[in-house]
Amino acid sequence: MGYLGIKAETHWRTNRPKMCQALEAAGLMDKAVAWVNRRAVDEMVWLMRRGPPWWSAEEVALAKFLFPSEEEQDTLTQDQMPFLPSE
Repeated sequence: MGYLGIKAETHWRTNRPKMCQALEAAGLMDKAVAWVNRRAVDEMVWLMRRGPPWWSAEEVALAKFLFPSEEEQDTLTQDQMPFLPSE
């Protein structure tokens, strides 16, 4: 797991316990963390190729993928994590 995945999981466990419980119950926590880490890194690379420094790119990626909503939800939406099974 990369450092962005660690940041995501730490943030979720602290601020979104219902979401974590739902992901763990479905056996998807590791997959969710890996997906967010990969997408955030891809976003950072894409942004940095266009000029912003890494810390600016990281801030954008964190906002977009790791902290998509501060409202407590049972899980992220299909748009936020397309690997989740359809409801």
